[in-house]
Amino acid sequence: MDYPRTYWQTAEYPVTGPLRKAPTTQAVAHYSGSDNIPAEKVAWLRSMQADYVRNRGYSLGYWYLVCQNGDSYQIRGPELNSAANNGDKVPGNANDWTAPILFDVRTNEGVSPAAIATARRLWNSVGVFTRPVPHHALDATACCGSTVTAQIAAGELDNPTAPPPLPQGDIEMIAIRFDRGAGAWTGLIYTGTHLAHAVTPSAWSVPVGAGVKVVDVNETQLDDLIRSSATTTPCPPEFVNTSRGAIWTAARA
Repeated sequence: MDYPRTYWQTAEYPVTGPLRKAPTTQAVAHYSGSDNIPAEKVAWLRSMQADYVRNRGYSLGYWYLVCQNGDSYQIRGPELNSAANNGDKVPGNANDWTAPILFDVRTNEGVSPAAIATARRLWNSVGVFTRPVPHHALDATACCGSTVTAQIAAGELDNPTAPPPLPQGDIEMIAIRFDRGAGAWTGLIYTGTHLAHAVTPSAWSVPVGAGVKVVDVNETQLDDLIRSSATTTPCPPEFVNTSRGAIWTAARA
């Protein structure tokens, strides 16, 4: 069962936050870090929300709570910016491009198949197909515990309908730079037949760094390159230097 935010929030402590503006490209897994998780989730959410507002000055920052039985409770939801990932391990504000889900797992407990299925569906609904990262990959924290982290590393939370993983080996990464103000980053994969959304540069398993070719393009060229996953138009040959495909990033204002 999916419960909307109106099901549990109160008039005294409603969930608020800035509207989401940047593309959301990375799924993030969280847990409470406690073994004392109430069975009654409405009262738990209300208690956490009141504590956040009174002591931190803002609403709970997760998009959803996903329970072990597969139920979900909308917290901020995708229309509001996340406030759960400060991102002190990555550049910029990770709240701008992350989709955080809080799992009601205990400290050393793993995520159930029912909860994984619900989380995948929620991430899919906003077009986030990347492998989730544990919260501690973004912030200096122990969240989301060793068990959930191991599940993520093993691919158990991967989306089976997601675009194919990055090729290994002789792939060439090409960064396309379109700088008009503070743009939002979107990663794309060219597979040889179509373009597929991938991840933000900060979440790449192979970081953009020394030796990466950077090409300046104008807005028209960029629009020609950024297409939906259904596009079959080949990538221009000057951007492909290996038979195994190419990766690039595009910063859009």
